[in-house]
Amino acid sequence: MVEVSVVMPCLDEEKTVGICVEKAIKVFKENNIDGEVIVADNGSTDNSVEVAKKAGARVVFEKRKGYGSAYLKGLNEAKGEYIIIADSDNTYDFLEIPKFLKLLMNDHYDFVSGTRLKGKILPNAMPGLHKYIGNPVLTKILNIFFHSNFSDIHCGLKAFTKESLKKMDLKCIGMEFASEISIKALKNKLKMGEVPITLHPSIGREPKIHSFRDGWRALRLIF
Repeated sequence: MVEVSVVMPCLDEEKTVGICVEKAIKVFKENNIDGEVIVADNGSTDNSVEVAKKAGARVVFEKRKGYGSAYLKGLNEAKGEYIIIADSDNTYDFLEIPKFLKLLMNDHYDFVSGTRLKGKILPNAMPGLHKYIGNPVLTKILNIFFHSNFSDIHCGLKAFTKESLKKMDLKCIGMEFASEISIKALKNKLKMGEVPITLHPSIGREPKIHSFRDGWRALRLIF
């Protein structure tokens, strides 16, 4: 029986996806966890698939373009009782997974979100527009609407139980998936916690996020 599933979307991440997979597997080994790593490829044209497989991941494929589409495919394939999600660009450190599992397994939380804004953001890891305006403003609006106290709703490193995933019934196929998952967790009154994490700069590629377009999508979803 698979205890923990790590799910990551992937689009042309050959330089980093293997590092992420190896870190997740290292956590499994060091903590005696029966785990799996699922890489949901969204149409990579580089060697991402081969690199992910070589590192030990199970690769699944999603033809529909979109950040959410890749996640929905990967989550649908996940067999674990506990699920960790994060990007495959190595901006999130998969070695921090045990902090999330502690809240899920020992403290019986349903949903745990990382927070970069209460953690550490390394130089060049997040644009000032996102750090000081975008993320804080969108988080504050969501907190007002849903009477919550998130500090960083768009942190991509999150963890939840399989049962919680079923309750959330996620559907968004684009970048607004990051907002949907927090909103659905709140609407389903899941027991939630936050974990401070370290955000690292991306390696060797341009960020895929489009600040104003994706920000508007998130705001529209909140409303």
